[in-house]
Amino acid sequence: MAACNVSPGWRKTPVQLKGRSQSCVEIAYPPNRYDACLEGEQRYLKLLEKLGGLKRICKPHTAPYYPKAPWIDMPPQGKEFNRIGVLPLPAVEGVDYPLFLDPLGNPQPLFVDFGNDGVVNQFTTDFTGTNWVEGSGDIVFRLQVRRWYPPDYGAVTVRFGSLTTPQNLPIGIRVYSGGTIQIYARLGPGALTRLTPGNIICSVGGWFYPQ
Repeated sequence: MAACNVSPGWRKTPVQLKGRSQSCVEIAYPPNRYDACLEGEQRYLKLLEKLGGLKRICKPHTAPYYPKAPWIDMPPQGKEFNRIGVLPLPAVEGVDYPLFLDPLGNPQPLFVDFGNDGVVNQFTTDFTGTNWVEGSGDIVFRLQVRRWYPPDYGAVTVRFGSLTTPQNLPIGIRVYSGGTIQIYARLGPGALTRLTPGNIICSVGGWFYPQ
């Protein structure tokens, strides 16, 4: 006669069942820690039912109402940002340097918090040294959003505004929850022989808003 494991408390006394080929006895075992977990969950579910159920306690998320497109006009819930990056010369030619760094000098792109979207509507590229001929390719800026480079901003070889007067983008670049924003700068071949020591500077500005 074979013993069959069953849920604790299902039978207080052994019960003999007759099968086709053999009989078995169902044995009740004492409660264990798994039974305690199940009983605890059952108590929580009963309490949840008394309070009105999930629909009453866990209210569904509703998107905020924006009278105008939030990526065109910043809503009252919006939060502005302005990140600045600096790369001093000399630097190695032909290398893409990330300009947004943490205090230890490690790459730290601007992060879009989960649950928020945003827009980049200001972009600045500048150089404080001399002998930079714009468009020559001696300095190339690349704006990266997540893993791609927006059209017209993946290889910028000219000066865009300044830190005091940022360049406004005619069409903002939208960014989304969990995304990143980074700017890279690269020196072209022979750039260090023409450029005097100075700082490569960049910045991005815009705002985030709840989804």
